[in-house]
Amino acid sequence: MATDRLKNRYAKMHTNPYRYLKKNLMLQRKGIIALLFLCLLIYWATSQSPLQTRENVSEQRISPSELEVIHGAIDEELAIQLPLNNTSVNSAWLDNLMSSEPTHAFSQQSDFDLECYLEERAWNHSRIQSTFGRRHRPSRCTQRLQLQPVDTASHICSLIAGRRILLVGPESSFHLHMDWLHALEIHENRSHICPGAEFCNSHQICLPPADEPEDFFEKGGFKKLPSSRELASTASASLRYALSTTLYAASNSKDPMYTKPQIDASTGVRMRNSYWLGQAKKSDLIIMNRGPIPAPAWTYDRTAEGNWSFLDALPRFKNSNGVEVLWEGEIERKIIAAALYTTLFTFLPSVSQTFQTLRNQRDLRGKLLLWHGSWFIQPKCLNPQGRTITDPRSAFSTGPGTNHWVLYYNAQVYMQNYLLQSLLPRFDIPFIPQNVPMYTTNVTFVLQRSTQPRECLRYAFGSPVEEIMRSTLLSGVWKALEGLE
Repeated sequence: MATDRLKNRYAKMHTNPYRYLKKNLMLQRKGIIALLFLCLLIYWATSQSPLQTRENVSEQRISPSELEVIHGAIDEELAIQLPLNNTSVNSAWLDNLMSSEPTHAFSQQSDFDLECYLEERAWNHSRIQSTFGRRHRPSRCTQRLQLQPVDTASHICSLIAGRRILLVGPESSFHLHMDWLHALEIHENRSHICPGAEFCNSHQICLPPADEPEDFFEKGGFKKLPSSRELASTASASLRYALSTTLYAASNSKDPMYTKPQIDASTGVRMRNSYWLGQAKKSDLIIMNRGPIPAPAWTYDRTAEGNWSFLDALPRFKNSNGVEVLWEGEIERKIIAAALYTTLFTFLPSVSQTFQTLRNQRDLRGKLLLWHGSWFIQPKCLNPQGRTITDPRSAFSTGPGTNHWVLYYNAQVYMQNYLLQSLLPRFDIPFIPQNVPMYTTNVTFVLQRSTQPRECLRYAFGSPVEEIMRSTLLSGVWKALEGLE
């Protein structure tokens, strides 16, 4: 039978070969089209459905009651560690702060203006506070904003002319400093090179644009640092960055924390601190930040989950009914509890001590201090199928493929931003938020996909997220300096 079919097919092919080939080609074409359609269907199913399931169904979000426990614990610990009647901080500047008129025009209302500006182009943290926090913060945002956004680095030059500006903090502060310099390079037609976070020198900025491109290095070495008289005569300014992961502020430049490698006993991670207090005394404006405390070194055990056994030794947190929360269940809940513990008993005492040290320094009493907030690591930077944080509470979201180190970091960012909006006004330090939304899951916002979380903190210069962050920083600086005029 099979032999007969082959004979008939062979006979037809010889009788009318053109018709036979045409028919077979049509069949093959239909088969190819069907195969392509099937491949597209499989691709769509595998690339879209899992992401939607992961982000909308499998994702576990923190509940309002759990978020209230976090806010309540922060509020209570802040009242214990820094009560308003604490005589250790009850100085002249605090008396002025608690009076009806602020020490300078950048008051709490200005903070609201900046947050409203972020509401226009980004989300802000206080909106979540007012919904779930124990302290309800009224919204003062109006359709017409008082704050005029600073969209270009050159726009601010007229206000910072003759001034020295210092950014001090971890590598995230270094990224903001580099983006500021990069924007000025385009305007000035001259290079502002930084060899690295630990070797960055002072930059004379806001000079008139050069006719021809200028190098940062001169023959024989670096450019000589400009004097205050030169800054004033040229209507330029000085911008400098100092690396400090803990904001340790000792008066002695020979302090072992500066001169010898220091390992944090609680994490096993090296603390990198340069002597920056001397630079701060010579500066007119100091912009500070201390980022989240890194996870202990021993959590990195070459597994995807990590060794988080130290969590079992941490204290429990209870709600108003005395029920333990943020602890029972999966490891992610314990990591959030550990982030809260670290925020309350490492971050809060550390930055409070730094603020008191700065305010007790006679040479710093007339200086303007600002704080720029930290921002989230986007899980999508580490994993193409990861989540995108589009809402502050998403920092606590867990699900399949959750990176525990990113969760620990992002939970601290949220808690720090909540804490600082109550802590900073006590020291008369304006807060410049830096968290911005992700309106899309497009990974091109990130400079490059990485396997290292810390490399996901910098966005490509000129990308929408970077532009919003830079504009927000410069707008905060503008508002602060405008109040001194």
